[in-house]
Amino acid sequence: MYLLAIHTDWEEKAREEVLEFLGQQNPTTESISRLKMVGMIINETLRLYPPFVLLQREVTKNTRLGKLKIPAGIEVIIATLAVHHSSEVWGEGAHLFKPEDLMKGSLEQQGM
Repeated sequence: MYLLAIHTDWEEKAREEVLEFLGQQNPTTESISRLKMVGMIINETLRLYPPFVLLQREVTKNTRLGKLKIPAGIEVIIATLAVHHSSEVWGEGAHLFKPEDLMKGSLEQQGM
């Protein structure tokens, strides 16, 4: 809500999309899945403010990740907040609210 309040252009786009696809009808699973703009806004919000800032997993078998060897039993921690705000992954302005970056093709262009 906060991001939409300060990015009123995206609030208006989401509102128009909801009215176009739902009108006065109650949402269904199918109708919600067609709300691409709303989905982009939700995903971008989760990128900027993830519910978990770290993910921790135990490696269950010897693994190779590129040139890196990771033995079984090692705890691996991924700092999702750092990845989500990385300019190496998301380009300049990675800290900004830019749902348009999540349009089809943008992630493929970034090698994701």
